[in-house]
Amino acid sequence: MRNIQLALTDHSVQFAALLRINLVHPGYADTPLTEKRFGDPAARQVLLDRTPMGRLRTAEDIANGVLFLASDESSWVTGSELVIDGHDGAVSAYRSTVRPRR
Repeated sequence: MRNIQLALTDHSVQFAALLRINLVHPGYADTPLTEKRFGDPAARQVLLDRTPMGRLRTAEDIANGVLFLASDESSWVTGSELVIDGHDGAVSAYRSTVRPRR
C-alpha cells in the first residue's frame, strides 16, 4: 500500500489543491465480523493482555480517524499514514527485537 500511496502522491502534485492521499492502518477491531475470533473468553484475554490500551479497538475508533482525514481540520495532511492500532504495532516490533536473557 505504501508504494501505491507514493506513486499516487508523486502523480498528484499537479492536483494538490484538489486531492489528498493518506493511508489508514487500522489493525483488527472488535466488530460482528470478528466476533467468532474474539468471542472466546480465553482468546479475548490473550489479546487484551497484549494490548497496551487495555481494550480492543472498535469500528468507531477507526471511523474517528477516517473522519478526521475527511474533515477540513486535516486540510494540510497529505501523503501520511494514520496508524490506528492502540500501540500494538510498536509493541509487536519491540517484542520481536527483544531477546530473553539467558
